[in-house]
This record gives sequence, C-alpha cells and structure tokens, in this order.
Amino acid sequence: MKIRIERSELPQNEIVIKCGPDADAGAILKAVEEALAHSAAMPLKLGGTDCFVKPCDILFFETSGDRTVAHTASAMYNTSRKLYELEEMLPRTFVRVSRSCIVNSAHVDSVDRSFTGPSRIGFRSTYKKAYASRKYCKSLMDILKETR
Repeated sequence: MKIRIERSELPQNEIVIKCGPDADAGAILKAVEEALAHSAAMPLKLGGTDCFVKPCDILFFETSGDRTVAHTASAMYNTSRKLYELEEMLPRTFVRVSRSCIVNSAHVDSVDRSFTGPSRIGFRSTYKKAYASRKYCKSLMDILKETR
C-alpha cells in the first residue's frame, strides 16, 4: 500500500483513495469514517463546564431516568443526547448492550457472562462496570471477536 498527501489551495479537505479491483471499497470507506469520527471531540458537560471529549476516551454511555451520562476512566459527563442519537453518530466500536447502555468495545477488558441475569462488563484501568442484557450480549461478543 502506498500513502501520499498533497497540499493544495482547496477550500476544504478532500480525500481520494485509489484502489485496485480486488479491494473492498466499502470496508475502506468505513475505516476512514471511523478514524475521522474518533478524532472529533464531543461536547459534554462536567458540572457547569462545557468539555470536549474524544469518543475514543469514553468507556460507556448510560441513561438513568431522563439523564444520559458518558463515563470515562476518571469522570462522568452529562449529555443532552439520547442513546439512539449517540448510536447513529458514534464509531462502530460502540455497541448497545442494554436498553440503557452503550459500551465502547475498544476498552472492554472482561465479560462475566451469566445465564440467569445480565453479564458484567469490566474495563481496562478502571473499577467501573457496565451490564449487558442477554438480548444484547451476542452483538457485543461478535464485535469483540471481530476487532480483537
């Protein structure tokens, strides 16, 4: 593979990818979109302060009542967005694991599966946990197998 960057006087950036007939153009496009989405920071609130957090730093989103909270390893941020809105805008590494939770599979360290109740999800370098319902646990396991 060859990568080349050219500078020009265009009013906005343009990405052109030339590939052979055997290349999977859909997969390439998806990878580029995910990389761009990881670099864009999301506006979140910490108390009364507006903060900008990269999606790759977020462990999971959860709702409680009418509140949606974004968890990082060290803080909890509030957002006015609903989970279904976040699902549409977040990269593919974010997976719905219950009616009230979306997890960033890139940070998942362990999944303690349970046959009778929700499975406990552990994250790297933090004590925080999330829970996956039996209905959604398969989609999480599929993403983990695909990306690991």
